[in-house]
Amino acid sequence: MATKITEKYEFLTQILTAYDGSEQRNALRVEPRHYLTYDYYGVTVCESQWLRMLMLGSQANTMYIPLWHIAHDILENVPKGAASYRIDTSHLWGYRNVLGIFMYREDTLNGGEAYKLSHLTSSGNISLTKGFLNAKTSGADKAVPMLNCYIQPDSNLSHNFTNDTNATLNFEVLREQTAPNFPAF
Repeated sequence: MATKITEKYEFLTQILTAYDGSEQRNALRVEPRHYLTYDYYGVTVCESQWLRMLMLGSQANTMYIPLWHIAHDILENVPKGAASYRIDTSHLWGYRNVLGIFMYREDTLNGGEAYKLSHLTSSGNISLTKGFLNAKTSGADKAVPMLNCYIQPDSNLSHNFTNDTNATLNFEVLREQTAPNFPAF
């Protein structure tokens, strides 16, 4: 279970000082680097083994991680096979640089499905590349944006017992070149 989630942006600028002492900053990076840190506590043997496998076996691999801290409801019921849904526009900012979403109903091991985004609108309409495998219900099903990341080598893992593992997973978000454009308002 995640006990703490931290999101960080890192900008890179150069400070230019004029003869009169005034300063101006020039951006040296087009887009800021985006980092996510998840502090996890594995309370079962399965969770502890999963954390160890993730830390030790996936350090150089890219993966999609759900942004659990911005999970939200869908606004209306969606029939099976439909390839779009609506969200409240206050949740649109969480979809920047996002290529996919994770839809789930219950917090279980096999409780959801992943889908690739094809289009976003400023009115909150989200289009997918394929239709939903199951019907979605407003108020019950949650949508979670997913980012493409990799685990940084400075992540931390400590084993207390077989079923008691503490882990700090540091992810750097990779810029999605194929993500849908963020809508203009």
